[in-house]
Amino acid sequence: MTEKDAHKEIGFSPPIVELLLDIDNIHKLWPQEIANNKDFQKQLIKRKRLSNLLDIVISSLPRPDISLQEAVSKNYLQENQIAGLYGELSDLLEDSRDYHRIILYLPFEFLPDVSWKPFSCDLQEEMQRFKATYMNTWYHLLNVHDVRANFVDGDVLEKESRGGDDFPRVVKAAHLIPQLVEKGFLSIKEIYDLLEDTEDMVLQENIKESLFILDDLGFISGQDSSFVSPSNKQAKKIDLFVLGKNIEDEFRRINSEVYHGITKNREAWLKQDKKRLAIEKFGDKISRAIIDNKLRSDALLLFMTTNINKLLILSCVNGIRKAIEFIVHKNEEQGRKLYKKYEKKLISFWEIGGSDIRETLSQTFYRLHGLRVIDKERLNALGINIPYLAGPFSKNLDLMPKEMSDIRDMTDRMLSDKNILKYLYPVILILGSRLKGYGSDKSDIDFAIFLRPGVHFKKAKKLRISLKKIFVHEKIHGDIVEFWLKNDGHELVVSKVPKKEVFIGEKYWSDSLFGGAWIGDINAIKKIRERLLIPYFYDRKETIYGRDARGLYIEELERDNLQYRLMHKGYARFCPVFGGVNTANTDKVDGLSMFWDSGYRQIATKLFIGRVFLPKIKL
Repeated sequence: MTEKDAHKEIGFSPPIVELLLDIDNIHKLWPQEIANNKDFQKQLIKRKRLSNLLDIVISSLPRPDISLQEAVSKNYLQENQIAGLYGELSDLLEDSRDYHRIILYLPFEFLPDVSWKPFSCDLQEEMQRFKATYMNTWYHLLNVHDVRANFVDGDVLEKESRGGDDFPRVVKAAHLIPQLVEKGFLSIKEIYDLLEDTEDMVLQENIKESLFILDDLGFISGQDSSFVSPSNKQAKKIDLFVLGKNIEDEFRRINSEVYHGITKNREAWLKQDKKRLAIEKFGDKISRAIIDNKLRSDALLLFMTTNINKLLILSCVNGIRKAIEFIVHKNEEQGRKLYKKYEKKLISFWEIGGSDIRETLSQTFYRLHGLRVIDKERLNALGINIPYLAGPFSKNLDLMPKEMSDIRDMTDRMLSDKNILKYLYPVILILGSRLKGYGSDKSDIDFAIFLRPGVHFKKAKKLRISLKKIFVHEKIHGDIVEFWLKNDGHELVVSKVPKKEVFIGEKYWSDSLFGGAWIGDINAIKKIRERLLIPYFYDRKETIYGRDARGLYIEELERDNLQYRLMHKGYARFCPVFGGVNTANTDKVDGLSMFWDSGYRQIATKLFIGRVFLPKIKL
């Protein structure tokens, strides 16, 4: 996409967070009083430098689970490159507490092991500085409680639906303890001292959970280990026809479940998620049987050929993928041979399958590409594009040309409607999973619009009816997000409205405002950028709902970019597993979450540096 789109004089602008790292065009993009501000320039330059260093390091690693020490020993990286990265990360942590939470996501492979003795004096010094800065930051984060579900599955209900109960909390920094002990950043004695000294009940519980993992890893000697559960039971010989009946019975049971006290949308989501988990469960059984040679490939291929039940096919495809992934990690060549046994059948299902089967197959092809089992040419031949999960997100819009053409047409209709422009700015904000790259082809397209100052809320119902006539599309099912604006001197601010709906934007929705892509009248886009968004940079010591406003804005950028829904669903759709917590008690620290995956942590770190960024300008 270009800054100015020629289609019917409609302008386009990438998300504001992407423009912040466009150092070369700083004077074109921002008013001169902002572009000439030395603090503003310094912050942008430092963040751009860190982003570039991070890109160099990550792009030089053949796999996410390779440590920086190993990367140096194998000449993937030079010591001066790693020294530069450690230096910039230390600066980031020392300059402000705004970005301390990056250490929750940093790849564990980036943490220098106590045994590493580099040749370079610069790297030795930067390693020691980084370790000290990291640990100071870690101790600070032991005071921070997060919603636990944010790091697991993102299944967070509105407060009304929870009967007034609060969300379960977690001190996520405490769950990093096993990795910090492995690297030599912490000792067992320090952990027990911390456990004894703290009066924080949540922190105590999370430290105890980490002790289970340390026991699994053999760091706790002389302790009772009877609580450790056995793992990886060998599969029994599998009967595919019995398995098929079990799958059908399970789905009938899920469909017949009755829920009370929740919305229909919530009920539909719960049932769909249970079906997804059921397919995963049965896929695990098939995978285990393949790995343990309890299921011959010819028998499985025959079963897939003669069975037309979609649920069975989905489970079989999942099982084949998981078996290949497991074997590739042990022996790449054997994994490729296993894929070749099933390749023709998988391709045939791709050619004739419906959207659900294609969705499952696309996950298979994406993940096997990440393991170098399938090359990019094969993906291209299937019409499968690799999204930009780590950004820039505006490039993901280039992968949906038909939808973007339709969006331009809808924007053009809005700009041609003089009546509706009395109430709305001639601008649309493109949001959602399609923009972020992890949405599927059938995912909804999400938008936001901006109400002009002075528009009375009584007009809302009539406006929504008019908008539904303009925004007509097969992939628009939900409500359009509304930002109701008001004047505050020269500035625009998001105002509160009398009746709160889930689709009415609030001032703290920083990821929508800074992370959405803009399309519409280019002058209106510039006006909103300058009057509505630049004020977010000013250090005014404001509070929102009793919280520090700036902290809330940065938290929203983190949550929407790194957690919802990349961690919970998006990453696993495209990327194979690397690293993680693989012990008997992994569940104690929610170890099945993508939070622990080495590849996810690389992408999350890139997103944090590239998108969790709000320059601060002193008044």
